[in-house]
Amino acid sequence: MKKLLFLSIPAILSLCVISCEKIPPGHPIEDPGEPVVEVNSITLDETSIHLFSSDRQLTATVDPADVPVKWSSSDETIATVEQDGWVHILSAGTVTITARAGDKSAECTIYVNFCLSREGTSNCYIIPKSGLYYFKAAKGTGTLGISGISKVEVLWESTGTPTAPAKGSVIPGAVFYESEPDNCIGILTPTPLKDGNAVIAAKDASGNILWSWHIWVCKDYDPSATAQEYKNYNGTITGTMMDRNLGALSATPGDVGALGLLYQWGRKDPFPGACEIAQNKFSRATGTWPAPMEANSSTGTINFVTKNPTTYLSHSDDWYYTGSTLIDNTRWQSTKTVYDPCPPGWRVPTGGDDGIWIKTTGKRFFDHSWDSTNKGMDLSDSFHCTGSDWYPAAGNLGASSGDIFNVGIRGLYWTCTPVGSSSIVYCLNINSSYEIVTLNGESSSRACGYSVRCCKE
Repeated sequence: MKKLLFLSIPAILSLCVISCEKIPPGHPIEDPGEPVVEVNSITLDETSIHLFSSDRQLTATVDPADVPVKWSSSDETIATVEQDGWVHILSAGTVTITARAGDKSAECTIYVNFCLSREGTSNCYIIPKSGLYYFKAAKGTGTLGISGISKVEVLWESTGTPTAPAKGSVIPGAVFYESEPDNCIGILTPTPLKDGNAVIAAKDASGNILWSWHIWVCKDYDPSATAQEYKNYNGTITGTMMDRNLGALSATPGDVGALGLLYQWGRKDPFPGACEIAQNKFSRATGTWPAPMEANSSTGTINFVTKNPTTYLSHSDDWYYTGSTLIDNTRWQSTKTVYDPCPPGWRVPTGGDDGIWIKTTGKRFFDHSWDSTNKGMDLSDSFHCTGSDWYPAAGNLGASSGDIFNVGIRGLYWTCTPVGSSSIVYCLNINSSYEIVTLNGESSSRACGYSVRCCKE
């Protein structure tokens, strides 16, 4: 018969104390974890590749074959990788994808050429970081590639300052990809990135310009992330606007970089703005700027301005010549057109009672304080949006001369909407003299050069 041993509670506690004292205080208890797997080798099907914004699956070969593989990316702002090896491209740059099995690893370096037009073609593209980029060589919002391209060329570069930048410092190079990717224009930005604006042109074998595009280089700028939601007095969202002028390198009050570029109504290509916040002085640019020409039956055409994107056309009414009293309103419309100057997903705003500014305020004009130091108005209170909503007095280009006027005194912003059947167009006008904001039509020529503040499509 077996004998049972009964211990008293003090005896049990004594044994526990003796047992615990065998482990030194603070000493970690080892976790056996996953068993170590002996791996002879791991290789990838690619060790270095160029990708044109297309996702790609990498394949790992492991010996022994049944060992699981763990994948990682060196920079998930450029590309992420799933655990089956699928690499998803997010932005331009160079990234290393690593596959690990046991104590072995293999790497693939990916050079990403990022597609600027993958969310839609446009006449303007934003570049927020250094790297390789490309876009479809299409006319504005078109989807078909342009035929007959022989080469591409950077027409001008500007950093918005009194001194022209060194040639190639904003856009060092541009090439035409006839295939792989098909009918696309590739561009390179330097490291470190240099903020500025440039215009790139596609030319035929005879050197004629077939089309041109504005490249807006602005470090870390994401227009959707910084956009302003405008609300009326009831708190209803009336639309979304960029936080800065088209071509502006900042949205900071008093910063000359906030002035941006200037546009004749209905033209897709920009003209440089001022280089100081209160002086009528053009910012300097590389390239050749011809003298303004009078708009007539030969020059006042889409064909002429397409071939001559840097030529300013003067006229008392409209640079676009119809040869009659007819007025052409098709160049800019509420549905984005092929001549709209804004980036993908954005357009020139609608004006009048259906426009975002009047729908937001319920007024065609209103008083507002003027910032005499920074030369402009913060309209965030009037448009009921979060944070600063800076509208600088960027001035304007004269209809007859193409000279710059009113810098630091007035800011004029185009809409796509004419006033009735007239040639006058609704615009936003901030005026230092009267401390007033006018949202009516401006009695001036469509040949004037005004600012553009893009609206979300």
